[in-house]
This record gives sequence, structure tokens and C-alpha cells, in this order.
Amino acid sequence: MDECALIIACLLIGLSILRTRVFGIDVYPSHTLLQRSLTVFLAGLYLLIVGILAKLVTFLGGADSLPANPSSSSFRSFFLPSSWLRTAFGIACSCS
Repeated sequence: MDECALIIACLLIGLSILRTRVFGIDVYPSHTLLQRSLTVFLAGLYLLIVGILAKLVTFLGGADSLPANPSSSSFRSFFLPSSWLRTAFGIACSCS
């Protein structure tokens, strides 16, 4: 019984506050706040998408199933030719 009276009293007080518009405050966010919020939202969305894609690649067989695997010999020979490594760093490369 006491709980019902307390809930009714809280509801009546809330209605009277809303009716008199005591808390009618206008909020105007700045452009900087909106831009930074959008930036944080887009960064979070990007990380979420990258995480989902990583889980999908892992589920489908891992990095070995990708066509441009950095450990594959075709990737190394295209992006890191052994002649370039020998001339640039003076080292021998075992890339085949």
C-alpha cells in the first residue's frame, strides 16, 4: 500500500513539473562537438567492420585462403624483388 502511494506521488510530481515546464532548457550543441562525435562514431564503425571481416576470414580458413597472402612467393616477388633488396641493403634474399 505504501509503495503504491509513493509511486502515485512521484508520478503526480513529475506531471506537475512537466506541465509547468520548469526544466524546459534548450540545448544547442556546437559544431565541434557534433564533428568529433561523428568522427568517433565512424572510427568505431570502421573497427567493428574490420573485426567482423577478421572473424569472417578466420572462419573461412584463415589468411592462407586469401589470394594476396604476404607470405606467398608471388607477393614477395612482386613487392619485394630480390634484386632491389640486394642493391638497397646489400643483402642476399632467399625469395624465390
